[in-house]
Amino acid sequence: MSIEDLIMKTVETLYDKGFEVSRPYVNEKSSINIVARSGNKLLLVKALSNVDELKTCCTVEIKKASYALRASPIIVGERETNEEIDKEAVYEKHGIYIVHPDALREYLEGRRQYVYYKGGRFYVRIDGEKLRKIRERIGLSLGGLASLLGVSRKAVYEYERNEMDATVDVAAKLYEILREFVGEEEALEAFKPVDILSTVMEPEVKDYDEALRGGTKRYKLQEEVALKLLELGFSVFKFKDAPFNLIAKKNDDKKKTILILTVETLSGKSKEEAEILREVAEVAKVGGLVVTRKALHEEEGVISSKKLENIVSPDELIEVTSLS
Repeated sequence: MSIEDLIMKTVETLYDKGFEVSRPYVNEKSSINIVARSGNKLLLVKALSNVDELKTCCTVEIKKASYALRASPIIVGERETNEEIDKEAVYEKHGIYIVHPDALREYLEGRRQYVYYKGGRFYVRIDGEKLRKIRERIGLSLGGLASLLGVSRKAVYEYERNEMDATVDVAAKLYEILREFVGEEEALEAFKPVDILSTVMEPEVKDYDEALRGGTKRYKLQEEVALKLLELGFSVFKFKDAPFNLIAKKNDDKKKTILILTVETLSGKSKEEAEILREVAEVAKVGGLVVTRKALHEEEGVISSKKLENIVSPDELIEVTSLS
């Protein structure tokens, strides 16, 4: 499946499940291809035909944007090397969940997914407290359950402390053992489903931000704008391959969060990028702003770098964004 087809299939799934979706950013290098919202749930999606091609810089950017926008990041992929990825499992790489497009649809339809793949093996998360309660209620000791599972007593102890996940083979055996005592429904409560739309913690971004310095004219303008935003009291997040170059936040207030695109001249391809930025900002419910060296004419959400230099307060800047 081509990257274009994969993006369109994902967009169709999100639409079908009631998400508001911005115009897709069909760019293989981009860390974010789709921005979607359902209620208070904001989703940032990267589409990747071969998940082996996922790079650390891409995951840094999507995690950074997710942290800034309080969104859930996810990679939708189809293959790992030359094989289709398992539709029954959630993959994890560089701290990001990866799912097959069919698995995403099933998740949004309410199907719980328990198996995840990491480091070459399949695992299932154990709900330690519920496992302990079930074990004690049915009269099994740690050693007794360990013997039935064919693992060490320490392994069962670590499961119950939520310090270790079970391999899929051990989890399947545990489910069968518990089912014999308490039935299918209660046995399943001893396992934690994978929440593929969980929000990530703040990523480490210092070294990556340093790598953005210098280079092309766009990145020089990006750095100038970033310095002005810092002067105005915003927290600033920088991006190389995304539908925006900067995210500015003030006091963790969504009404004072701005997605910013920096371009030398707003013409040709950059006009299309600006339209995508506006749609992304609208779906994310934050401000959108294009900063350009040469503003050919005044319009909503566009400001010249010279005019930006004359702005003296955060509120003044927010007033010129596309969603002010």
